Amino acid sequence: MKITRIKDDNSFQFENVEIRTPLLKDLQEVGKVVSVETNQIEFYARLISRVCTFDGQKQPPEEIAEMNLADFFELAQELGECGLQTLGNELSTSQNMET
Repeated sequence: MKITRIKDDNSFQFENVEIRTPLLKDLQEVGKVVSVETNQIEFYARLISRVCTFDGQKQPPEEIAEMNLADFFELAQELGECGLQTLGNELSTSQNMET
């Protein structure tokens, strides 16, 4: 089997990304549109759209969707290191205790 990687020149390209620390209101606003429990990919795309600037510009979630997967997962991991993974685990545990 031969696998050939083809660079997609149509993907969202950028040189620099700045990430600000997410605020509670960021999670609240994203949570109004999509739940992290039901669609983690869309949740992180919308959160990235809110807290990141790409080459000095904010980008809508639709543009984030055009990002290559390696960059997307790197940014999502970076956001997870801001405490989102811990928050998600705690919320999940507290919801399970209520049922």
